[in-house]
Amino acid sequence: MRPRRTYGYVRVSSDEQGRHGTSLAGQSDEIARYCRAQSWPDPVIFSEIESGGADRLDQRVELRRLVAEVERGDVVLVAKTDRWSRDLVHGVASVRELVKRGVRWISIGEGIDAATAQGDSTLGIMAWAADNERKRIKERTVGRRLALRDAGCWAEGHVPFGYRRDTATRRLVIVDSEATIVRSLYERCVAGESIASLARDLCDRNISREGRKPIKWEKKAVHKILRKRWYLGEMRMTDGSWKPSHAPIIDIDTFDKAQRSMSGRRLGGRTASTESRTMNWLLRGLAHCGSCGCRIGSRYSRSTAPNGYYACNDRLRGGDCDEPGARVDDTDKIVSARVVRRLEELSGMLGAVDLKGASAVDTTRLDALRKSAEGHRQRRARLLSLAVDGIMSQDELKPRLAKLDIEARRVDEEIREEERRVRPVPEEVRASTLRDVLSIRRRWSKLAVPERRDILAMLAERIELSDGDATISWASAETLCAATVGRDLFLTTLTRVFEPTCSSADLTVPVRRTSRRTLA
Repeated sequence: MRPRRTYGYVRVSSDEQGRHGTSLAGQSDEIARYCRAQSWPDPVIFSEIESGGADRLDQRVELRRLVAEVERGDVVLVAKTDRWSRDLVHGVASVRELVKRGVRWISIGEGIDAATAQGDSTLGIMAWAADNERKRIKERTVGRRLALRDAGCWAEGHVPFGYRRDTATRRLVIVDSEATIVRSLYERCVAGESIASLARDLCDRNISREGRKPIKWEKKAVHKILRKRWYLGEMRMTDGSWKPSHAPIIDIDTFDKAQRSMSGRRLGGRTASTESRTMNWLLRGLAHCGSCGCRIGSRYSRSTAPNGYYACNDRLRGGDCDEPGARVDDTDKIVSARVVRRLEELSGMLGAVDLKGASAVDTTRLDALRKSAEGHRQRRARLLSLAVDGIMSQDELKPRLAKLDIEARRVDEEIREEERRVRPVPEEVRASTLRDVLSIRRRWSKLAVPERRDILAMLAERIELSDGDATISWASAETLCAATVGRDLFLTTLTRVFEPTCSSADLTVPVRRTSRRTLA
């Protein structure tokens, strides 16, 4: 049957392959000759230069345009199967989807007509071969690049400014005119000039690579020149070490001075202060906005609140949130008082309640969660099987897998939380946690703000600010004890800082031996 329209798809992975390998023109000519031999209409050719792997599907614009344009009764032609795709799942699923729509798909090189049973079987075999060939090509390419790197050759892409790559040895060779500029950058950096100033100067002078157009210099490019050890004549090996491989532009003494100079400065050339303005804010990095859930940031006002405000980051960035700011000094006092009350509550719970773990109902819930997690794993395996068999396309697979993985992670987190809750709390663990809580309660007023902030981060699961007030969701006593067992809780490290002051009369359990250090 004569097709209504014929389409051809041609692809190469790179410009170099197009010139010296299976060119786009060669593929187009082969498709045109086939159409003339079959007395079919002249083909409409869709061509692109892109990898055939699954990781580059989003960049294959012409392929997506072709699939969207074809209709029932049309024919799609390719010179070989691997020109369509080098991914097994995508190659089979996308062709079968076209066949379902009434479109014929023909690979000229292998004589495959995907609309026939034999053609469909052969398609699966050739798609598998193309997928494996792509993997072998990648292994050879990566392996060769690693071998060249270990041999001291440049195999990293763009050559650093100040060097060129020798075509015979593949090693870096100094370009004198560019090397002079690199040395000047290091000298000016050591003298204290900022990276922003250096970048502006290079742009003003229209500095360019030898024989090329002027470069639009940015701070990132200058920073890279001043940080990379390439300019010491070293190359990074595959094991992470740096070894000499080419002629250096900068000596080690100048390089080290430049690193110290940059480490001692911040953006704009300002000297780094010993403490930030928010160092003594109790809720720094811990609180969220009660209205939109965004992180809480900082805002300053010398006239109304010298210490500043806690403010929603979304509102600071001009978002839709209208949550007002909260004065730092007032909010910190409120939260500090609530921490003290929580420590007293924990002391009472840990001292008076025998924490035996969860009840049978809690254990039943844990079993249900584990069964749910197993169900997620089975559903995921079924989805992958459907994709491999070509029943489900990759576009359908990705969102369903993403949704399933999100749900599986949530269930896994609930399982871990339940396991912590149902685990019986040994007497020595309860005693250890009780002692830490009592020590913190006694020392709270003497602790520095950063130490209070670390303790609060462990005691609170979430903190929200709304209308100038703080809502705190506290971790349970069982959770604190479970964290103590895993040594994940900051409370267990406080015994290295606090000098034990609890007597045996204060506790109904023995006090652990700890190192004695005085709180600074």
